[in-house]
Amino acid sequence: MNKSGIIFVIVLLFFSKGLPGKTHITGKVANMYYSGLAHTACTNNALLRNVYYDWSTFADYQSTVLEKPEVAIVHPEKDWQKTNQMEMKIEARIKYVYSELDVVCTVNGKPVEFDFFYDRLSFIADLQLGTNVIKVVANNEEGSINDIKRIVFDPNFVVSKNDLPSNLLIGAPIVEMVSPESQLTKSDVDVYNIQAYIENIDNKEDIKLTANDMELKGFRFDPILGSLTIRVRLAEGDNDFVLIAKNSKGRKEKTFTIQYGDVVEEPVIKEETQTSPPEEIEETGEIEYEEVIITDDETDTDPKPESNAETAPKIQLMNPASNPFYSKQEKVLIQARITGINSTSDIDFIIDGKRNIFFDYDEVTNILRYELQLIGEETEVKIVARNEAGNNSSTLRIYFGEDPVVSDVGLNEMIVFENISEPELYCLTHFEVKINVLADKEDIELELNGGQVGNFMFSKAESKMRFSLYLRNGKNDISVSVNNKSGRFKADIVLECYDYESEFEEEKVISEPAFIEYIKPDNGSTTKEASTILQIKTGNIAHADEIKVLLNDAAIKGIEFDSINSLAQVMLTLSPKNNIIYVGAFNEFGGEEAELSIYYDKQYTQAPVVSVNAPRNGFNTDKDFLMFKADVSYVNDLSKVQVFLNKKKVPDFDFNDDSGKIQALLDLNLGKNTLEIKAENNIGETVETISFNYRVRSIPAVQILQPREGLEYKDKVISLNAVVQNIPGRSGITLTVNGKVQASLNYDKNKEEVTGRISLDEGENVIVLTVKNDNGSTSETVRLKVRGALKTPEIRLINPSKNEVSVSTDVLQFEAEVTEIVHSTQVDLSVNGKILDEIFFMKDTKMVKAEIPLTKGKNTIKIVVSNDTGLDTETLTVNYK
Repeated sequence: MNKSGIIFVIVLLFFSKGLPGKTHITGKVANMYYSGLAHTACTNNALLRNVYYDWSTFADYQSTVLEKPEVAIVHPEKDWQKTNQMEMKIEARIKYVYSELDVVCTVNGKPVEFDFFYDRLSFIADLQLGTNVIKVVANNEEGSINDIKRIVFDPNFVVSKNDLPSNLLIGAPIVEMVSPESQLTKSDVDVYNIQAYIENIDNKEDIKLTANDMELKGFRFDPILGSLTIRVRLAEGDNDFVLIAKNSKGRKEKTFTIQYGDVVEEPVIKEETQTSPPEEIEETGEIEYEEVIITDDETDTDPKPESNAETAPKIQLMNPASNPFYSKQEKVLIQARITGINSTSDIDFIIDGKRNIFFDYDEVTNILRYELQLIGEETEVKIVARNEAGNNSSTLRIYFGEDPVVSDVGLNEMIVFENISEPELYCLTHFEVKINVLADKEDIELELNGGQVGNFMFSKAESKMRFSLYLRNGKNDISVSVNNKSGRFKADIVLECYDYESEFEEEKVISEPAFIEYIKPDNGSTTKEASTILQIKTGNIAHADEIKVLLNDAAIKGIEFDSINSLAQVMLTLSPKNNIIYVGAFNEFGGEEAELSIYYDKQYTQAPVVSVNAPRNGFNTDKDFLMFKADVSYVNDLSKVQVFLNKKKVPDFDFNDDSGKIQALLDLNLGKNTLEIKAENNIGETVETISFNYRVRSIPAVQILQPREGLEYKDKVISLNAVVQNIPGRSGITLTVNGKVQASLNYDKNKEEVTGRISLDEGENVIVLTVKNDNGSTSETVRLKVRGALKTPEIRLINPSKNEVSVSTDVLQFEAEVTEIVHSTQVDLSVNGKILDEIFFMKDTKMVKAEIPLTKGKNTIKIVVSNDTGLDTETLTVNYK
């Protein structure tokens, strides 16, 4: 912040009064904040769409009760905004929040950092191809609200018209597919992750997902972020999916097909439909997550209508002419003819798994052109083209270097299983196979138990294929074959696995008690965030309902459980200070429970405020005790508050964390008493000080302030300071030291103070100060000791009591008696030349104690004690066997 900005903030704060985070100026309210990053995730399902506010003026904010927050995304101005830029600046206006900690911004369900100052919020959103969901959530004690905008990123988009869907029904479900992106997708692997964004749905039961007419219930749905995820294992051929979301305002349906393996027929893609609103479904059940298998037996047996294959896109690689291609140059020109598409937006140009939008496509010649800069030894280029009938793709592999020469090996060594790992959880096994024959990946076939597997990697430079397989329970037949111009080569291997626990084919059998492996965050940890994710690694747990979590004795719902990794997690909203968390994991055979604490150090936006309610400043009392009361704001921990009476710390006082009220019973000194309260938080420290008087009536009163009872002095002449009340004059005061009257005293009637210098004897001394008037007399006695002139210190060893001793432990409990010192700083203790830091001196018993670490063999210990008159030294040897 520049100097002008600092001055502006100071001026605002000087004229401010009211709630934390609010600055009141001439009756109008403005939100005043520091620029910062959001770290707190809000849990809120409220939806605010296409709502705009008049932000030109603010209403008077007369009370300390917050209104419900207000938020509006002002840029982009409209929903379903299209753009050809990979980034977009998002701006929003917010009212009635304390700080940036009450705001969360997400892009496609993922929290992002943002700048927040005054009532404005902004951040840069990194966009993905297709639909992007921008959400801003505001939260306070009165509730939560959010605003959502959709942005469609199309690199070939030309701004021409309003793209807001005409059939959008406010409040009706909205379903956007994230993966797969298109209605017809070909998969090279049999396991596929399906992801979707769903809006205006609060319950998992309001969503239905089917695959080949089989309902899948194992998907995971987060109503806060609107994300749906499920992992499925595909069957050979077409896998037809239908995703339906419905609420009281309407219904939304998405259909898509994922093809795997050899596909004879191409399906007709169904159009999206939106029907009349059904009845609202009651919320029930817990959110679960599991992996779903679609088997051949479960596929749709109904005949599928044929589509016109001639309208499907075609891709012809023109350059390089060979695939794979070996290049000695760092730059390679890629050229391909693509027909059957409508525009460049129907093309995905992918380099090593990442989309690239900087290719050229001539719509007249239908030729794609791109100059590729080789970085590594191997580069994969994939071109995907799509239209209404489906997708088509072509993959090119480019290697930097010479074309390898095939080794001359025997026929039986053309295919060699070089490395096979031990089966892991769910019988997952990893393979490395050496292919000693010239081949491309398209020439290689991999089979598991008679079924073809396309999910493997092949490095032509190394002549190696690598793959991982989930084996079934029992025997497994694995074969690798190569078909090229030289002929057909094949190698087979049989593997067995008998601890198969995957959910792909059968439920995991549990016959032992559940247990907890670890919990994160760690016990005793501290956080500055109100929300934290609790992770619980378990064993022998099958479902989330077998895990119980209590936060400060309140049950926590919405536990997410990953059955594959046996990992549970849940978002916790912490209370300021210490939070006690109970975790229990139990199945029918028993289980384990644990308890941990997490300290939430709440962060404030202003320094503490201290107000003393009683007594008032200048108060007079005739009692020797007093109850004080005060209010402390913006502090939630007793350790952050200190109370001092007459510069002495008050050890015991009551502090209510919720209300901020503090009180204590104080023992007063005669005369003037000073009370000081200090409070601190993350912003700074505040000190409040008041004074009041303790006076007695009629009868005389006396209190000796100096010297103090029980102390030891080295000087024989010391100062006296005392407070006296209700006496006629100096004649009413008598001082004796060891029974002898001391005459040299000064009395100040206005201050009601007695001072003087008194002489003491060496050893024990008794001082008595007596005051009297016509109503009686009062006295106070102080006992102290004068030790006289210092002598040279002396050391007497206790443990060890002599030199050259042997011990069998690596730590020596050292003890020695030392005279003529008063503090541990007068002692130097070392072992093998290294000075020890932790030395303890007991003044009453004159004992020096320390724990001395020993090394194997001979250890030299030296102790030196000193005072103003001299020093004493002892050296001894300890042997550690």
